[in-house]
Amino acid sequence: MNNYLKLEFRKNHMGMLLFLTAAFLGLNLMWLMISLQNPNESQLHWGWMMMLAQMPIIGAVLSPTFMAVIASRIADVEHKGSTFKLLYTLQSRTSLYHAKLLLGMIFAAGISIGQALVLIAVGNIVHFEGSAPVEKITLYYIMSFGVTFASYLLQLDLSLRFRNQMAPLAIGILGSFCGLFVMYLYQFRILQHIVLWTNYVTLSASVMSSYDPETRIVQYEWCPVNWYGIAAVGVWTIMLYLWGRRMAERREV
Repeated sequence: MNNYLKLEFRKNHMGMLLFLTAAFLGLNLMWLMISLQNPNESQLHWGWMMMLAQMPIIGAVLSPTFMAVIASRIADVEHKGSTFKLLYTLQSRTSLYHAKLLLGMIFAAGISIGQALVLIAVGNIVHFEGSAPVEKITLYYIMSFGVTFASYLLQLDLSLRFRNQMAPLAIGILGSFCGLFVMYLYQFRILQHIVLWTNYVTLSASVMSSYDPETRIVQYEWCPVNWYGIAAVGVWTIMLYLWGRRMAERREV
């Protein structure tokens, strides 16, 4: 498998993939810095919790489209060259699928680590009160990695299924809108778990607890671990993996 993974690194234009990843993290940084222009005392006091409440929204909006682009580039190499038949004579069908899956897992992990570092960097630049809650940040981004990887799995399966990559990209963009829309349907918690991309928010480490409209002071509180959200992401991951593997084994070339 290591040799097949190395082959995927060589087949794909890693410079472009790394550039896209850096651009995605740059958007995260820009979003946070714009939202924290001239922070008041309340924002500085609740800064870390406020950021951990904002980052899931950023993930729900930006990540589906970004993972669609990454999966499309990783899967499109074989489509453009029509090399599936040739590759299947050199390696098993599942090994090709697993190599692409592992490559996406590496990018999903890199994105999660990068987002955590961006959050800590912004907090220190703005000078939030207290030290960074490293344990809470780490826990959230481990769970966020699960959602990002499941999102990549979905897009990889679709990108391998369709030769025209516009269809998977359209679904990725639709996922961004779905994640944003369903996020505000608080009365439908089950629906929030069913929609994959909204689990960025359901697994949030902190949430707004109160808002005073007169003083415009917002207070936050830590959220307990959402085991239902973790279970939902786990089910999504297993189902998408089984679907993708079966599709790879039965692919006609």
